[in-house]
Amino acid sequence: MDVGQGDAILVTTNNHAILVDAGPPTMGDSLVRYLRRHSVSHLDFVIATHPHADHIGGLSTLFAEKSVDTLLCAYHPHTTQTYENYVAAAKHAHIPRVAARRGDSYHRENLHIEILHPDTLWGSLNNGSVVARLSIGAHTMLLTGDAEKEVEEELLKHTPDALYAPVLKVGHHGSNSSSTHEFLAAVAPRIALIQCGKNSPYGHPHPRALRRIHATGADIFSTAQHGSIRLKGVPHNRWRLIPEHPYPPLEPLP
Repeated sequence: MDVGQGDAILVTTNNHAILVDAGPPTMGDSLVRYLRRHSVSHLDFVIATHPHADHIGGLSTLFAEKSVDTLLCAYHPHTTQTYENYVAAAKHAHIPRVAARRGDSYHRENLHIEILHPDTLWGSLNNGSVVARLSIGAHTMLLTGDAEKEVEEELLKHTPDALYAPVLKVGHHGSNSSSTHEFLAAVAPRIALIQCGKNSPYGHPHPRALRRIHATGADIFSTAQHGSIRLKGVPHNRWRLIPEHPYPPLEPLP
């Protein structure tokens, strides 16, 4: 979903739905409207990859509006008001919070979530991001939060066989601190998705990271350039791009 400088990913099957991150606080109401447009009234899982505001900001609004079975999160407390609001909203809605750890797995019919990272508490919030391999039948995608090269090295060391995925959510908004050659070679993406805002003040996505991703042969799509991006799993384990229209890109309320 196009939430500006932030991450928000909705994954749906015929019977189940998962939300991975929820963008900044200004996007909470727009996020709820987006889910309503797509007839999502209940979420089996919400994955909060790490407690930076551009990833968890919209969750306080979401938890007040939508029922959620389980909140999977990186167990890394933060000191911001946004983080405190998010935790309070989860408690108020009686949503179980589960610290995601490498080796954990979760299932709903043909939907499978495999947690690849973290295995311990990291000093960096970005590198404490939950990294998950998501499978819907034979279709797979790798979701990396804001994980950087140190985490990519850990993944190559501990879970190299789990990294292959035709769809990659590029780490840290396309920052040069992520997407190393070795990591991209293991993932071998056909589609690379970058979530960042237009004219990002952080320089996302970085030209060097884009060159490394382009060298894999993957098709690159970014919310800054394309707005909200929709993919549908089709036969032979491939993905098809679906125009987001008639739904406009998400916009913050005045």
